[in-house]
Amino acid sequence: RLWDRAMKENLPLPETWAGYAQHAYDALPLPTRCLRGEDVLRFRDEAFHQYFENPDYLAMILKTFGRGAVDEIARMVSYRLPRKYAPTVDA
Repeated sequence: RLWDRAMKENLPLPETWAGYAQHAYDALPLPTRCLRGEDVLRFRDEAFHQYFENPDYLAMILKTFGRGAVDEIARMVSYRLPRKYAPTVDA
């Protein structure tokens, strides 16, 4: 159904097969009624970092799973995915 919608509405699609993967450099989600695909991608990436860098969340992880889990999350959020369609400035 998403493909049919994209074809019917002439929506931009990724140029490569890899572009359909959410972590790919050239990922490009379908737009919403109000947001371009680039904006959806930028929002998703920013929400990921805000969630996993939240001090309250990290305190809960530390209490529940220990320092190793917190360190792994810190490693995970230590970089931002490079994006072709939604470049970001490192926070």
